[in-house]
Amino acid sequence: MKFQLCQEPNSANLHIKRKELERYGAVIDDNDASFEALAALTASLCNVPIAGISVVDDEKVWVKAHYGIEAYCLPREGAFCSAAVDGDDDLFVVEDATIDIRFFNNPLVTDEPNIRYYAASPFKGKSGLTVGTVWVMDQKPTSITPETAQVLHSLANYVVQSVDNQFYCEITKLPNREGFTRRLKNRLQSSHSDVSVRNLKIQQLHNVCSLYGNEMCNLLIQSISHRIKEWLPDNHPVGHFGLGNFCFWQTDNQITDDLNALLTYISRPVFIDGQAFSVTTNIGVASSTEKSVTAPALINMAEQANQDNYRCGLSSVSYQNGNTFKNQLTKDLRHAIYHEVIENTIEPHYQPQINIETGELFGFESLLRWENPDYAKINTGQIFKAIESLGMIPSVDYLMFKKVCGHIRTWHDAGLIAPKISVNLSRVTLQDARIVSELTGILYANGLSTDVLILEITESGFQVNEKGTSAQLNELRQAGFHLAIDDFGKGNSNIDSLKKTSCELLKVDRQFVHGVSANPTTEALLRLIKGTADAHNMQLLCEGVETQRDLEWLHSAGINLVQGWYFSKALPFSDITFLLRAIKDLPPNNTDEMRRLLAGRKNGKFIK
Repeated sequence: MKFQLCQEPNSANLHIKRKELERYGAVIDDNDASFEALAALTASLCNVPIAGISVVDDEKVWVKAHYGIEAYCLPREGAFCSAAVDGDDDLFVVEDATIDIRFFNNPLVTDEPNIRYYAASPFKGKSGLTVGTVWVMDQKPTSITPETAQVLHSLANYVVQSVDNQFYCEITKLPNREGFTRRLKNRLQSSHSDVSVRNLKIQQLHNVCSLYGNEMCNLLIQSISHRIKEWLPDNHPVGHFGLGNFCFWQTDNQITDDLNALLTYISRPVFIDGQAFSVTTNIGVASSTEKSVTAPALINMAEQANQDNYRCGLSSVSYQNGNTFKNQLTKDLRHAIYHEVIENTIEPHYQPQINIETGELFGFESLLRWENPDYAKINTGQIFKAIESLGMIPSVDYLMFKKVCGHIRTWHDAGLIAPKISVNLSRVTLQDARIVSELTGILYANGLSTDVLILEITESGFQVNEKGTSAQLNELRQAGFHLAIDDFGKGNSNIDSLKKTSCELLKVDRQFVHGVSANPTTEALLRLIKGTADAHNMQLLCEGVETQRDLEWLHSAGINLVQGWYFSKALPFSDITFLLRAIKDLPPNNTDEMRRLLAGRKNGKFIK
């Protein structure tokens, strides 16, 4: 089903007059995978064929995510979403558009797709301005049910929460790394001039936190963020990635050679509650004339330039040639994959998964770690993006699978029994026609069967309209592999993927779990996901469990499989070996004892 009443917009040319509209329009990419999945989830939970998420400005309705229909933007005048935004109600319903004077002449009603039913829950930004809607449609007249109303209201609240939590820093209200990266990506795609990224870091900020506490530290960060925004042109994008790590960009037609003046301005004393603070900062600059350079790569380059020339107590500006860094990053990653040395390896670390009902170790998830001291301060997410941009995801997936199998073989040889270990596979790797033979070949070379592993299809792993992907997954299932859907509710992992492939485990992304005990919206969404898992007779495992209150809520809701920092971060092979030895004597049905064991790890040993 397809309609398009205007051309698909270039996101950099969106003219959104109000600040709240700019926030939502800039950070929610068109066809964003996570919001597309949310649209699919909305359609399934409301039992309708069409659903979506829109942002509405003075002239257009921008369809940011859709399911069951193809849409990009619509004129605001006469649009369903326009009427929903203009109203003051939490719920807007049109039960039969053919008899509604506002919509009976709407092209969506008179022509394909012949819409009859529309329901939406508007969502508001922090200013209180209504900026968009979560909506559903059907081709037959329908009366809305209380269950549908609850779903729409919960998901509308979740969109606001998701934008604020996923894309903005709570302390500074500036875009966080993900939000800033998305804005930079839009700029790179639309700008005809070169873009140069600046990374500014406050030195020794942890000392302020240690001496004066987190509240004083946060106030200092807020003061510095205000100074950066004052120094830059009006409405110039600035991001804060945490702990005084800021980023902004400039183009060739802007003043770029006066960064030392910014350092001087920032170093002026800041007075907070009668205390005077003076900070030292460094700036790393990265630029590239290559049109293929990605936003994450430019940010990484600026951070690397900052790190390479860091001198404690001295403010400085450092420059990085983008092409040189990109070539070096490519070289080091390729060597880690194909020509490993001691200080440049890709290794699996393992995060424990616990059954909180029995206190038993349910399994491990293997997570990639790049052991290279030159890139120690670059987070794993950025490394993944670099690997993706270099086209090496399948090679990394196969390498991780091979190393996990080698570790399992070593544990078996030592008489240690490990629970099932989850290994991630990406959608790109699933396109490889040799995947079944490659994976089974690695298993057999290590004397293992498919029963020792679970293949987790990662966030981008399910493409609901790709018959080839579904066929590959079914071949893996027929070969004896156990399958799990990772990060359910995010990206392409959604309801439709459950219908296409027989999976045994559903893993819930941390954004649907973290803080569930105190957030009614998150609670409602997680209960809906649990109902989905129960309906498909699948086990449910929640990631991102970090607090006792969340753990207790999950147990009370009948969700007993968990993973997160509450129990343990991901551990290296040597620590898992110690753990497998230690749990031999662990009493059954004791979750507290398991947590104490994991928390008591010191110097590579588990203290009983």
